[in-house]
Amino acid sequence: MRRKQFICMFSVLAFMLVPVYSSEIAELQHAAQQGDSVAQVNLGYLYYTGKKIERNRDKAIYWFLKAAAKGDAVAQYRLGICYHDIKDYHKALYWFAKAAEQRLPAGQCYIGIYYFEGNAVNKDKKQAVYWFRKAAEQGEMYAQYLLSCAYYNGTGVKANKKAAFYWLLKSAKQGFVEAQSTVAAQYFLGTDVEKNLNAAAYWYRKAAEQGDVDAMFALGVSLYAGWENEPNEEEGMYWYRKAAERGHPEAMKNVGYCYYSGRGVRKDYRLAKYWLQKAIAEGDESTKKSAQKLLDEININSY
Repeated sequence: MRRKQFICMFSVLAFMLVPVYSSEIAELQHAAQQGDSVAQVNLGYLYYTGKKIERNRDKAIYWFLKAAAKGDAVAQYRLGICYHDIKDYHKALYWFAKAAEQRLPAGQCYIGIYYFEGNAVNKDKKQAVYWFRKAAEQGEMYAQYLLSCAYYNGTGVKANKKAAFYWLLKSAKQGFVEAQSTVAAQYFLGTDVEKNLNAAAYWYRKAAEQGDVDAMFALGVSLYAGWENEPNEEEGMYWYRKAAERGHPEAMKNVGYCYYSGRGVRKDYRLAKYWLQKAIAEGDESTKKSAQKLLDEININSY
């Protein structure tokens, strides 16, 4: 099971350190113009995201630069994000490095990503791991996940499954959804850790509650089978439905089965057919075959 190295890496880190600023926009602008670096950073953020004000990247960069020039590490990091967005990787790296010099974990993590990807620097997996570790040791959950991937895949560091799971679990405990779903899968499969269906169900639930579609499906399976306690077919159906509504073909098939069998929901052949047909239309060959078999059974029993 080779772990994916990057999961929406730039959206994960881009502005996760944003504080809430309660003042009106006019007050914020006034404070920024008076040289308040916190106001400058927040005003830049509003221009960058388009929240409460018309989006304008140039103005975002202007205000971030104001604060960054005074040594504000968050502003330096956000400047790096702005320049990364427009693929000016050399300027982005410059500002990420400035933030990293002040031990800002997100800046350190981005330097690691740049070494890993070869953006504005020569690819250097060992240097990438060095910076991932710097950020991970300060509690940056995405860096912890990336460091786990490096240990798991033996990328830039000697493969070490124990260390991989150590950092993966740290990331999961902080709420990084990809880490949570991966921890769950490892407990379910018994991959490099003792198989534990209770723990698998726990972590699938954590990931499902954050919107991970595969975790929703797996949680439905766990509830239907009773991994944690007694089977709970009603809640299992609930999570199957959530995953199916988000485009998971296997979940569509299971929802169809639930409506066909009346397990976890009242029997409804019409809805059973609807979900099975969707599974056939959107699933892989295995899903299509099993969904078609159920659909044929319904059609026979309907007469």
